[in-house]
Amino acid sequence: MRTCYLHLGMPKTGSTSIQDCFFNFENDTMIYAKAKWSNHAIFVTAPFRKEPRKLKFLRGRSVPVSDEFVKRHVSEMRKTLKNSISGNKDVILSGEAIVDELFDEEIGDLIAYLKTNFDRIQVIAYIRPLASLAPSQLQQRIKSGPMKFRLPDPDYRKRFEAVLKYAGAANITFIRFDRKDLIGGDVVFDFASRVGLQAPPTQIEPSNESFSAEIIATLYKSNRMLAKTMSQKEILKLNRKFLRTFPDAGNIKFGLSETIMSNHLKTHAQDVLWMENACGFDVKGSIKTVERPIESEKDLLSLALPLNIKNYGGTKRASFIMRVLSKVKDKVW
Repeated sequence: MRTCYLHLGMPKTGSTSIQDCFFNFENDTMIYAKAKWSNHAIFVTAPFRKEPRKLKFLRGRSVPVSDEFVKRHVSEMRKTLKNSISGNKDVILSGEAIVDELFDEEIGDLIAYLKTNFDRIQVIAYIRPLASLAPSQLQQRIKSGPMKFRLPDPDYRKRFEAVLKYAGAANITFIRFDRKDLIGGDVVFDFASRVGLQAPPTQIEPSNESFSAEIIATLYKSNRMLAKTMSQKEILKLNRKFLRTFPDAGNIKFGLSETIMSNHLKTHAQDVLWMENACGFDVKGSIKTVERPIESEKDLLSLALPLNIKNYGGTKRASFIMRVLSKVKDKVW
């Protein structure tokens, strides 16, 4: 019996660590789908999207793409998908954005396609409770560039209702993304166990995705400034350099106030309830208290570090960032 393990995230559940660990993995019975990307979403989604031009990969390009370019891209991705799942071994496909890029019927088309190539489809999805998901999502949005101060929607039902419909509950394993619920207390070790391995194929040093409240606040403030003079792509590049340069700056743990989190949980209560009924475990989670919980945009901005290289250790690596920010500091800062 040949199995396709379809890993569907969700976002902020360690998917990148899983993908980095399994990239190029192959043994006698199983293979991590071979492609030039460790994240398979780019070639798994393109063949099934009715309007491929709206895929994030194409939508986010710096210049508009022609119809011919879109057609060639879809054709290439279809060929990549076909080649990556050929053979007689079990295959792992992993892409947390798959459920965000495909609509209901498109999810159905993807699963139907996989069923024609495999005897069994096993979906693996890590579900992060909303109380811990919301602060993590907000940090990620800020790191990605300019945005309004608003907690993103969890979209549990939007992401997984079609998966349940077309794959069937018996073929889906939902796992609560919480250290105490993960096999070995680690998502990579847990995933390896779910696909039948005793241990992960490689050891990947986890990347730092958690930064101080001061650093996140500084990014939020600089995002507002730079939005007037730089593109989203340029700001993202600068933010990544900023985070690499000052990973340990600040000492206040990022966290949201009980009031803002309670309201967020209340707003999405029906979505949370739907997910709990689907997976059978608590998806609300517990609100964690921190030293200086953020209640509003004003609270966040109050934590931003001054635009002064001395506050970042005076490193030479900081000079580029400081030069860029200093050019526009008088406009908003």
